[in-house]
Amino acid sequence: MKLQADAEPHVEILEADDCTRLHIVSSGLTGEQVLQSLAARGAALGHPEPGHVRIRVEWLRASAQPSGVGGDWPARFEQMLRYSQDRGWLEPGTQTLAAHISWADTAPGDKRDSAGGVLRDRQ
Repeated sequence: MKLQADAEPHVEILEADDCTRLHIVSSGLTGEQVLQSLAARGAALGHPEPGHVRIRVEWLRASAQPSGVGGDWPARFEQMLRYSQDRGWLEPGTQTLAAHISWADTAPGDKRDSAGGVLRDRQ
Protein backbone atom coordinates (compact mmCIF):
# COMPACT_ATOMS: atom_id res chain seq x y z
CA MET A 1 0.00 0.00 0.00
CA LYS A 2 1.11 3.49 -0.69
CA LEU A 3 -0.19 6.63 1.01
CA GLN A 4 0.15 10.06 -0.58
CA ALA A 5 0.38 12.86 2.02
CA ASP A 6 0.23 16.54 1.06
CA ALA A 7 0.10 19.78 3.00
CA GLU A 8 -3.59 20.57 2.38
CA PRO A 9 -4.00 18.14 4.43
CA HIS A 10 -4.75 15.60 1.78
CA VAL A 11 -4.18 11.88 2.25
CA GLU A 12 -4.90 9.33 -0.43
CA ILE A 13 -4.38 5.58 -0.43
CA LEU A 14 -2.82 4.38 -3.65
CA GLU A 15 -2.36 0.71 -4.55
CA ALA A 16 -4.67 -0.31 -1.69
CA ASP A 17 -4.79 -3.91 -2.92
CA ASP A 18 -1.01 -4.34 -2.42
CA CYS A 19 -0.54 -5.79 1.07
CA THR A 20 3.14 -6.59 0.52
CA ARG A 21 4.46 -3.12 1.42
CA LEU A 22 3.47 0.07 3.19
CA HIS A 23 5.03 3.47 2.62
CA ILE A 24 4.16 7.14 2.38
CA VAL A 25 5.00 9.36 -0.58
CA SER A 26 5.19 13.10 -0.06
CA SER A 27 6.82 16.14 -1.57
CA GLY A 28 7.70 19.47 -0.06
CA LEU A 29 6.97 18.36 3.52
CA THR A 30 9.22 17.53 6.45
CA GLY A 31 8.66 14.36 8.48
CA GLU A 32 6.82 16.42 11.12
CA GLN A 33 4.55 17.94 8.44
CA VAL A 34 3.81 14.49 7.00
CA LEU A 35 2.78 13.38 10.49
CA GLN A 36 0.59 16.49 10.94
CA SER A 37 -1.11 15.92 7.58
CA LEU A 38 -1.85 12.29 8.41
CA ALA A 39 -2.89 13.06 12.01
CA ALA A 40 -5.36 15.68 10.76
CA ARG A 41 -7.14 12.83 8.94
CA GLY A 42 -6.96 10.50 11.93
CA ALA A 43 -4.43 8.29 10.16
CA ALA A 44 -1.33 8.69 12.34
CA LEU A 45 -0.30 8.87 15.97
CA GLY A 46 2.73 9.97 17.93
CA HIS A 47 5.93 11.66 16.96
CA PRO A 48 7.69 11.03 13.67
CA GLU A 49 10.60 8.64 13.86
CA PRO A 50 13.46 9.47 11.47
CA GLY A 51 12.01 8.72 8.03
CA HIS A 52 8.91 6.96 9.41
CA VAL A 53 5.39 7.69 10.66
CA ARG A 54 3.13 5.37 12.67
CA ILE A 55 -0.15 4.66 10.82
CA ARG A 56 -3.28 3.57 12.71
CA VAL A 57 -4.25 0.02 11.67
CA GLU A 58 -8.01 0.64 11.95
CA TRP A 59 -7.78 3.82 9.84
CA LEU A 60 -5.82 1.92 7.20
CA ARG A 61 -8.32 -0.95 7.19
CA ALA A 62 -11.37 1.35 7.00
CA SER A 63 -9.84 3.62 4.34
CA ALA A 64 -8.41 0.92 2.07
CA GLN A 65 -11.41 -1.41 1.83
CA PRO A 66 -13.68 1.02 -0.08
CA SER A 67 -10.88 1.51 -2.64
CA GLY A 68 -11.89 -1.48 -4.74
CA VAL A 69 -9.69 -4.15 -3.17
CA GLY A 70 -10.05 -7.84 -3.97
CA GLY A 71 -12.30 -10.18 -1.99
CA ASP A 72 -9.29 -11.81 -0.33
CA TRP A 73 -7.96 -8.44 0.87
CA PRO A 74 -8.98 -8.86 4.55
CA ALA A 75 -6.99 -12.11 4.80
CA ARG A 76 -3.98 -10.59 3.04
CA PHE A 77 -4.18 -7.51 5.29
CA GLU A 78 -4.15 -9.74 8.40
CA GLN A 79 -1.15 -11.59 6.94
CA MET A 80 0.60 -8.22 6.49
CA LEU A 81 -0.09 -7.40 10.14
CA ARG A 82 1.37 -10.73 11.32
CA TYR A 83 4.46 -10.20 9.14
CA SER A 84 4.82 -6.65 10.51
CA GLN A 85 4.47 -7.85 14.09
CA ASP A 86 7.20 -10.47 13.57
CA ARG A 87 9.56 -7.70 12.42
CA GLY A 88 8.67 -5.17 15.10
CA TRP A 89 6.83 -2.77 12.76
CA LEU A 90 3.46 -3.26 14.45
CA GLU A 91 3.07 -1.58 17.84
CA PRO A 92 0.50 -3.74 19.68
CA GLY A 93 -0.27 -1.16 22.38
CA THR A 94 -1.28 1.57 19.94
CA GLN A 95 -2.20 -0.70 17.00
CA THR A 96 -0.01 1.34 14.64
CA LEU A 97 2.30 0.31 11.82
CA ALA A 98 5.63 1.97 11.02
CA ALA A 99 5.49 3.35 7.47
CA HIS A 100 8.59 4.60 5.64
CA ILE A 101 8.40 8.08 4.08
CA SER A 102 9.62 8.53 0.49
CA TRP A 103 10.00 12.11 -0.70
CA ALA A 104 9.02 12.62 -4.33
CA ASP A 105 10.95 15.92 -4.54
CA THR A 106 14.35 14.46 -3.66
CA ALA A 107 16.85 14.76 -6.49
CA PRO A 108 19.51 12.12 -7.15
CA GLY A 109 22.26 12.48 -4.55
CA ASP A 110 20.06 14.39 -2.07
CA LYS A 111 19.82 13.14 1.49
CA ARG A 112 17.29 13.96 4.19
CA ASP A 113 17.94 14.84 7.81
CA SER A 114 15.94 13.16 10.58
CA ALA A 115 13.19 15.80 10.27
CA GLY A 116 12.85 15.20 6.52
CA GLY A 117 14.67 18.34 5.38
CA VAL A 118 16.73 18.03 2.20
CA LEU A 119 20.51 18.02 2.66
CA ARG A 120 22.18 18.98 -0.59
CA ASP A 121 25.88 18.83 -1.24
CA ARG A 122 27.36 22.28 -1.78
CA GLN A 123 29.29 22.44 -5.01
